[in-house]
Amino acid sequence: MKRTVKGSDAVLSALGHAKGAPDDLLAEASSKVIAAMQADGVSRLVVLSSAAVADAADRPSLLYRAARVLLRAVMPRVVRDHRKQARLIEESGLAWTIVRGPLVFTDGPRTGLSHAGPIGRDSGPRASRADLADFMLAIATDGGFMRMKPLVSR
Repeated sequence: MKRTVKGSDAVLSALGHAKGAPDDLLAEASSKVIAAMQADGVSRLVVLSSAAVADAADRPSLLYRAARVLLRAVMPRVVRDHRKQARLIEESGLAWTIVRGPLVFTDGPRTGLSHAGPIGRDSGPRASRADLADFMLAIATDGGFMRMKPLVSR
């Protein structure tokens, strides 16, 4: 990890669980990334996470409240890992942004996001992977959404 981070201006991570992945994949990987960044003086971290990670500014619609309940019931270990990862990042002292993805990722083209911020009534249920990648790259370079957890959606 140290060789990968060394000399970087920022670190972006879109790591996620696949079938058979360890229950603590995200927390363990983030712990190693954070240590490597701190050792090399790299401060900007942008991580893709889940809508299951809450933020004090959220005012979720019925759809997102139901989705959180469903996610906890269907994938409790994955939700716990996302939440542990978020805590590690928040406590790291880095210039972090935890980008929370919508409920559905599509393979559609980059079209621009219509929502980036707390989960609320304007939060849509989907976004293209291209829009997500574009948003993550933009905030990694312009410093937007520092120490925030925006949900991005179309």
